[in-house]
Amino acid sequence: MNGKIMEFSIEDRKQTKEPGYKYIARMIRENIRRSNLKPGQKIWSESQLAKYFKMSSNTIKKALDLLVHEDTLYRQQGKGSFIKQRKVIAESAPVGLVFKGGSSLVDDFFALQVLQGVKNELSGGRLEIIFKEDSVSYTELVGKYSLRGAIIMWPALADKEDLRELSHKLPVVSVSSHTNDPDIPYVALDNVNASYEATLYLLERGHRNIVFVCGGLPKTAKLDRERGFITALDSYRIDSDKLILKGKNWLNEESGNEIVSELLSMKPLPTAIVAWNDLVAIGIIKALKRKGKRVPGDFDVIGFGDSPASSLVDPSLTSVAGDLQGMGAAAAKLLKKYQEASGGDRFVHTILPVKLIIRESTEK
Repeated sequence: MNGKIMEFSIEDRKQTKEPGYKYIARMIRENIRRSNLKPGQKIWSESQLAKYFKMSSNTIKKALDLLVHEDTLYRQQGKGSFIKQRKVIAESAPVGLVFKGGSSLVDDFFALQVLQGVKNELSGGRLEIIFKEDSVSYTELVGKYSLRGAIIMWPALADKEDLRELSHKLPVVSVSSHTNDPDIPYVALDNVNASYEATLYLLERGHRNIVFVCGGLPKTAKLDRERGFITALDSYRIDSDKLILKGKNWLNEESGNEIVSELLSMKPLPTAIVAWNDLVAIGIIKALKRKGKRVPGDFDVIGFGDSPASSLVDPSLTSVAGDLQGMGAAAAKLLKKYQEASGGDRFVHTILPVKLIIRESTEK
């Protein structure tokens, strides 16, 4: 490997929380991609790398072991480490669309819309629907298929290392949520602005005790919606510390009773609710009505997703709408760009606009 591996400073190393060997592996990987180094080209020796990075030989060896394990490098005894040729996948190979949990999309409006967008963009290209259980890693699961790329639905922040390893084997794009990895492109709705506009709408209607309700594992989509909510309250100098309710199992309509019990125990009583998805919002509306509360009147409620159910519930639900089919199509386009990219290309993430659909749950 001629010249420096890449621009590097000790400060860069201090700012990262990842272990030293993973940092070294990432630096070498980045250099391979950015410099268009050829398969079969020899990289620096362990002693040269240790001297350059100012780290121990054991740390360098562990980094190279990782790169060999993920098929980025291969070793020749007595000669050193070399860049490995990526496995060639036929263009006729399918794209994998990976969903977390479950085994059916029949009742999942969001997933079906994204799926349709992906299919439209592939224009007859093969698509493999894959369901992932928590006990299996993305890398292990997707490795069982011969794919030319993978679109990952709703990854959690905890999936970062797993998806990074998978991205070393084939092109990967995240949809809706992402893992804050700059090297994995993603497509998402503008969740920060969506929540900001929804909360601002309630503030402009005179509400001051507004609660944001969120459930499930930490994902960037949820965190972004929370951030937009906080930003809107900040603009009115309202402290949000006690106005965010979270429950791990608050995922759907069945969560309504538990959430409403907490809402009605709050002092002062909230007058408006922003729920992180439509199903939770609908569950809240129904539970409030069972308690004799009026929606709207006693409470205004807003959801996210603009699902078909938002128009059917009584009262109909004000909800944030996004182009879900457009999100699927954008993911397929981004994956194609990733597949065609040269070593030095960087990827631009795609953020799609949203719109607040006003319905009866916030109208008097």
